[in-house]
Amino acid sequence: MPCHVRTLQKLLIFAALAWAGAGACLAQTPSEEFRGVLLKDAAFTAEEFAALERGEAVVKSLPATDKREVAFCGVARLRGDPATLLAAFKESLTRSGNRVILGGGRVGTPPAPEDLQALSLDNGEVEDMKRCAVGDCKVKLSAAMIARLRSEVDWAAPGYRPAADRLFRTMLFDYVRDYLARGDAALVEYDDRAGAVRLRQEQPTLLGSLPYLNDSAPEFAAYLRGFPRAELPGVENVLHWSEVQVGLKPIVLLTHTATYTRRHDDAPQILVATKQLYATHYFDSSLSLTLLTSATDEEGRAVAYLLYANRSRLDALGGLFGTVRRRVIETQVSDGLRAVLQQTKLRTEAGPADASESDLRVGNEGAGARDWLFGRARYLFLALSLVASILLLLLRRRDLKTRGT
Repeated sequence: MPCHVRTLQKLLIFAALAWAGAGACLAQTPSEEFRGVLLKDAAFTAEEFAALERGEAVVKSLPATDKREVAFCGVARLRGDPATLLAAFKESLTRSGNRVILGGGRVGTPPAPEDLQALSLDNGEVEDMKRCAVGDCKVKLSAAMIARLRSEVDWAAPGYRPAADRLFRTMLFDYVRDYLARGDAALVEYDDRAGAVRLRQEQPTLLGSLPYLNDSAPEFAAYLRGFPRAELPGVENVLHWSEVQVGLKPIVLLTHTATYTRRHDDAPQILVATKQLYATHYFDSSLSLTLLTSATDEEGRAVAYLLYANRSRLDALGGLFGTVRRRVIETQVSDGLRAVLQQTKLRTEAGPADASESDLRVGNEGAGARDWLFGRARYLFLALSLVASILLLLLRRRDLKTRGT
């Protein structure tokens, strides 16, 4: 299997799982509505519903809207006591999470240049930028960014590497500031290869085809389309940069996570949308929705259905062998996400059996049910990040074996 396909597998697993947790993954709806969403948007069968109720994680591919697109969703029913989650997940994340993420940080609103100060390109990235031209560049950049690199960096000077580093941070800062002022109209146009990719056209298409969001939370969908001019009580926005080491190329990512908290049919609910604003490699665009629907089982105990859906478009899927590559990636991502959901279920259900019913019952008013929902969102992110890290490490070892190193 070509190395670049394996690298794409790693990236998609990381994006799908780590980005999902960037804003805490939760939501809640009545069971019947949730089943209707799975039936309509993911074509769940009776057998898959039965598997879900038996406690199995179910992962499905979604219809792609573009030849570059990989689309999928995963669902699991969870039950557990958050009192036991923090210690187990935090310990696991401490051991494994830092092996993939090289750095990252929150970007303020409004942003400040200091928010990106820790971001530094490696020498290979700088050398790639040195040779960039519009339509021929190994880093995803706009024509304006390429022009600035060519005109504002003295590539003949001994100190061109730190100069390129500073300019790259400045360009990302300018980009974030423009996005916070104009929203999707400011999204980047990649001109690194023939045929520009316009993110301001890609993201609305992805948003329109995400399950649940447009039909069951239209006010949140409208908010996302209208950001930053739109207003919606209960929404928290976080912009984040990260540098991820996968394969031989570190990737710089900018993401916007919008977390929406509401009461839906008198039950607390949180929906999280994570949008890619920029990536230096591989991803043309990516958008995910994470929610946790809560219900009460036949014994009156709280259960939660975690749904994660992602649509990502990758530049390597548009060529002659794109269909074959897509199938390989879809298989790997489905297996990885299924393992993540199943391990999440096992970990969350390892809590003490004598947990307070009053703290777990979703229908309760007051802090008990709300604290359970918010707590579970936080800990699910830790679990997803942990397993994503393990999968990435396993795939990386396989790469090394394939190369004979």
